[in-house]
Amino acid sequence: MISLEQVRLLESKIVKTLDYINQLTGENNLLKGELDSCQKRVDELEGLILEFKEEQSRIEEGILSSLNKLNEFEDAIGKNYPVPQAAPHSSEENGVKEEAPNPSAPQRGRTGHKAENDPAGEEHTEAELASDNRELDIF
Repeated sequence: MISLEQVRLLESKIVKTLDYINQLTGENNLLKGELDSCQKRVDELEGLILEFKEEQSRIEEGILSSLNKLNEFEDAIGKNYPVPQAAPHSSEENGVKEEAPNPSAPQRGRTGHKAENDPAGEEHTEAELASDNRELDIF
């Protein structure tokens, strides 16, 4: 036979089980809401990705078109105005080849040359010219 205590124990277990089921149902509904929110965000981001890909392909097409136009322009300029190949000027002294100085280039960095910004026209050493121009002479 079943005792009253066994019935009460069974009843308390049923109540606990129902409470637990209600708790799980609430959590389930909460998770479903979060899932819907996340799914909406995923759909939004997928749309942005598609827009980005379309925009990127349009940008690439524009760049390629611009490069093609630039190539056509360079070809047209090259045909109309061929660039002459000038031979470098050189002088031979004591068997050593030296390039002729470029008259438009500023003279600096060598001993005994005039600085381009020197109004007195004095000759300066390499160190003086380098310190005056605040540049390093590496060649």
